[in-house]
Amino acid sequence: MGFSKGDTVTVDIIADDGTDTTTVSGPSLVIDNTPPEAPTLAITPSSPGPGDSLWCEVVTDSPDADEDAITYTITWTVDGVDYAVGGTTDTGGLDSGASGWAGPTTTTWTDDTTDGDDVWSNETWTCTATPNDGDDDGTPASVSVDTNCNDASASTCPGLDCLDILTTDPTAPDDIYWIDPTGSDAYEVFCDMTTDGGGWTLVMKAVNDNFLYVDPVWSTTGLANETDLSLTTSGTAKYQSYNEVPFTELRTSDNTVLTTDLVESFSTTQTSALALFSSSGTVLDTIHNSYFDSRAPSAYQAWGCTELNRYGLNLADALGCTYQSGSGGFLCDHNGGARWGNRTNQYYCSSCGELHGQGWAAYGCSSSSEPSVDTGPQGAYLHTINELMWVR
Repeated sequence: MGFSKGDTVTVDIIADDGTDTTTVSGPSLVIDNTPPEAPTLAITPSSPGPGDSLWCEVVTDSPDADEDAITYTITWTVDGVDYAVGGTTDTGGLDSGASGWAGPTTTTWTDDTTDGDDVWSNETWTCTATPNDGDDDGTPASVSVDTNCNDASASTCPGLDCLDILTTDPTAPDDIYWIDPTGSDAYEVFCDMTTDGGGWTLVMKAVNDNFLYVDPVWSTTGLANETDLSLTTSGTAKYQSYNEVPFTELRTSDNTVLTTDLVESFSTTQTSALALFSSSGTVLDTIHNSYFDSRAPSAYQAWGCTELNRYGLNLADALGCTYQSGSGGFLCDHNGGARWGNRTNQYYCSSCGELHGQGWAAYGCSSSSEPSVDTGPQGAYLHTINELMWVR
């Protein structure tokens, strides 16, 4: 025999001696309500990031012995602080004029959904659902998620570099992201996520412009127009990524057709572009590089004698700036180079040719009247470029 909630139960005791019977009624009692048990919960998404709206779903309803209809009261906490309109986890309180959290909204049960604008990185969000069968609250259930720092969409959620961001999210598009390679200061960079497998971090640009070889940006931590992350706006820029992002590949590309490019690979990891361009000069080839030659203005393209052509990095440090003369005599003399690029014999007038630079921070130098004097790299014969410098 079973009883249901609300049933009145009375115990009657019947005494029978074989001849007579006597009935005695005991006290009555009412079958009480049985509160519901805990439900099973889940938070969607299960691995949220900053800006994601969180939904607390009742996956399995609370078991209830009385088979009553169950409703749920949903509450949230953020890092242990009750989540409500106007609230904050800032122990110092809200700044003047700040509105605090937007607060929860309803998808299925009241307040079961958070506002995405309230969700930041490195937080623990806990949803608690308390069941009720119309008479009593039952056993509550809770579930928590940690907001991951994996999309580099905010300063509070930076990647190490563009390759790190792409490794975390292989679908990440070309865009501006936040990185913090040293763990000390997050900043924005442009990431090329498509060319040659993607993951390229922009460290420098020169669009319809060029740097001087002696510009301090090459060998100091100073920045230049670091907020200019446009690939097409004219000007030069050097970003904090130049100072901090380690790499094994150095790349220069056209500023609009990113697949028009040149990549130099290194057998050991370079600690930064700053370290590379602060080091001694390196001649990578005694033949000029066709990429830089083809992208130079016509008057600055390779012509005439070739024996003094060179390609490399920090060429003034590698080649010096004393007067040089090749087989062409006055048609193949003087000196030049680039921070990254060529020294070539160039045809720059109707009947003359000299050794000058092509590429990043190209320069011309030396004096024929003082052939033994190292003049140092000069701004003479500097030509504009449309180049972006990347590392990976």
